[in-house]
Amino acid sequence: MRTYLLIALLPWLIFFAFADGTPAGLFFGSLGGLIFLFIFGFRALRKFFSLAWVTLIFLIIILMVDFTWPKSFLVHYSLFAATITLALFSFITVVLHRPFTLPYAKIQAPEVYWKHPVFIQVNYWLSAMWGLVFLFYAFVVLLFYLGIGNKLWMLEILPTASLVFAIGFMIFFPDAYKTRFMKKGMIAAIPGISEVQMIKLGNVTLGYRTIGKGPLLILLHGMLTNMHSWDPDLLKKLSENFQVLIFDYPGIGYSTYKKMQFSVATIVDCLHGLIDKLKLKPYAIIGYSFGGFIAQKFAIKYPKELKALVLIGSMCGGNEATWCDEKILQKIERASAKETSGEEQFNQMMSVMFTEATLPRLIARMKKVITTAAIEGLVSFEMQEKERQVVDSFRDNNQLAEQITKLKLPVLVIAGKQDVIVPFANAELLQKKLPNAKLVSYDDAGHGLFYQYPLDIADNIKEFLS
Repeated sequence: MRTYLLIALLPWLIFFAFADGTPAGLFFGSLGGLIFLFIFGFRALRKFFSLAWVTLIFLIIILMVDFTWPKSFLVHYSLFAATITLALFSFITVVLHRPFTLPYAKIQAPEVYWKHPVFIQVNYWLSAMWGLVFLFYAFVVLLFYLGIGNKLWMLEILPTASLVFAIGFMIFFPDAYKTRFMKKGMIAAIPGISEVQMIKLGNVTLGYRTIGKGPLLILLHGMLTNMHSWDPDLLKKLSENFQVLIFDYPGIGYSTYKKMQFSVATIVDCLHGLIDKLKLKPYAIIGYSFGGFIAQKFAIKYPKELKALVLIGSMCGGNEATWCDEKILQKIERASAKETSGEEQFNQMMSVMFTEATLPRLIARMKKVITTAAIEGLVSFEMQEKERQVVDSFRDNNQLAEQITKLKLPVLVIAGKQDVIVPFANAELLQKKLPNAKLVSYDDAGHGLFYQYPLDIADNIKEFLS
């Protein structure tokens, strides 16, 4: 965004450099700006970016006036006219909820971020900031026209300083604004949590964080989320007695992958590679929802490397499993669709994650969780589709359901009785199939039960693992 926006503003900078109130200066400034616009901004013109078209119209008008009325008021005060035009344009785009920086930001940002509130708010601030800088520039120029100050200060030093400030603000502000949200009461703000660490495993680079000391617990997040989607109170409570490790699956959040198939087996291998390279020995794995598939597969492939397993809101798949209602599935798909607004996405997901009675007290907290987690790496539409394909592959495949019957390690199954995404019957099926399983249920909880009862669930896990 920063590079594209600077290129979009360069025609104006060229105009400012030549516009000295003379017909010749105005001619070269306007013509140079237009040439630069057509060479480097033609794509923006074709896509009807507002800044590109305002630039085009203004420079053409100035060029025509310069030829027709070279001694006119507009020629003499062209620098003031340009800066006040840009200032008004910037403020108008903010008032109309169409900040002019937004389309340039979208060029480089993945589409999944376009409706994110922080992404949009950053562009409101940037557009307003440019408006203030241009207004200051116009004010300084006007003072010079009124005989206040000298040319060096009023037309060179102060305008240049304001533009340098604006460029610096544009470079550093977005990251600072994101950091402010990431460290505002969510996972990144937990005392003692590590910064995001990166480790390369062949074609994969995994991002992970750790917190606490003691036996190692590995937490596997659900689909459509990343490692920053865990409830911070749950992590803090668990870290009192354990070292907790969270990580992003390949292609999600901080983790990348190339030339590999996205599957549960692949994630299992990545997790084992992470443990092996860090020379860690896990005590237990906690798998939530989609993460439960990975946890079960890991326990099956490496049964001697774990002491216990915890499955939250999860299932084993197969034809005995109870899959969610078609209407619920449609809500989930609607919530993650490209054309769905951010507010509607949030409302759709909350309506299936929680019961109607518990939702009101969780709205504010979940907005903070989702907003801050999304800044750390929204799941792209491509990866969302890959995750759905993985889940669908378990629908009629009984392999996992048959394999877990041979697991000897203790398993704690935690589920909400009002879960409409992974119905409670799946928890009962897990208890039935797993030889050494304990079931803990919550009567008024849905699929997001660990957001409802983070401390109680952490206590249950700690008691079970003790």
